[in-house]
Amino acid sequence: MRTAYWFERVSDSTWVRHKIATGDVFDTQLGAVAVDCDLDGLVDVAYSLVWLRNPGGLSDQPDTPWQAHEYGGKGHDILSGDVNDDGFDVSKSLFWSSRQDSG
Repeated sequence: MRTAYWFERVSDSTWVRHKIATGDVFDTQLGAVAVDCDLDGLVDVAYSLVWLRNPGGLSDQPDTPWQAHEYGGKGHDILSGDVNDDGFDVSKSLFWSSRQDSG
């Protein structure tokens, strides 16, 4: 079972680690993206199989647990961007495949 963390910058040389969540789903994760998944104005964290809801108030209570929301699909990397210019970011897993032509 793996753990996801966020790091609080105190100074250039001092960073404090805070636990976000722990779970088996993190055993297979390679990367994450910071994005507001639920459009509440807070930056959440999305992986390829789960996103973690920022509980807010982290400056006063930095070790508050983040609620995990699993979703289907899988991929290698995850990225975020406003792909249709509507002002909202969308997170997507990056997939690829290769095939060889036989002839």
